[in-house]
Amino acid sequence: DDCEVDTDGDGVPDHRDTCPDHADPDQADLDMDGIGDPCDPDPDGDGLDANEERAAGTRPDVADSDLDGLDDGYEVHTSHTDPTRFDSDADTLGDGVEVEAGTDPNSEDSDTDGVSDGEEPGWNEDSDADGLINALDADSDNGSVPDGIERETGTNMLDPTDDGRDLSPPDRPGVDDGCETTLGRGRPAQLRLLLAALGVPSR
Repeated sequence: DDCEVDTDGDGVPDHRDTCPDHADPDQADLDMDGIGDPCDPDPDGDGLDANEERAAGTRPDVADSDLDGLDDGYEVHTSHTDPTRFDSDADTLGDGVEVEAGTDPNSEDSDTDGVSDGEEPGWNEDSDADGLINALDADSDNGSVPDGIERETGTNMLDPTDDGRDLSPPDRPGVDDGCETTLGRGRPAQLRLLLAALGVPSR
């Protein structure tokens, strides 16, 4: 129609042009928000404008630069994770997975039990049915001994029946986990005395 106005002369009439003031004959609209990419301050629709993308080191044409399941803008403004790293806290769990599960994507050990989130057995399961997944439960089997201590002493973090047993090498019969672990570090004299008092030969 010769009467149709085409301000930018790109062959697309203004009433159908996604960017009527900038020539864009291909009508590219990456985030499909109805605003053509040349006119869109956030063409990938991730919540970051061009300046913010540059500052964050993210891609302006990809909403999720690190492919972790979180848009760059969400990482910058909400979760405060690194939008250029799939796993901001290096616990082997992607940021998006952690946000969905409720663990802290900025903390390697969300429940501060001494075991990183990704190393927790059945990390996203609730082994003791207490309402907390194992990565958020410092005592995953509810056996009274924190997971980190269980790992250190060799007991099963998901078995409450072995809590308090001493399975750490070398095993000291009659010496509980706490005493053996503490006395075994730089205190051989005290350990020998304790073992002697218990009638256990020193090894």
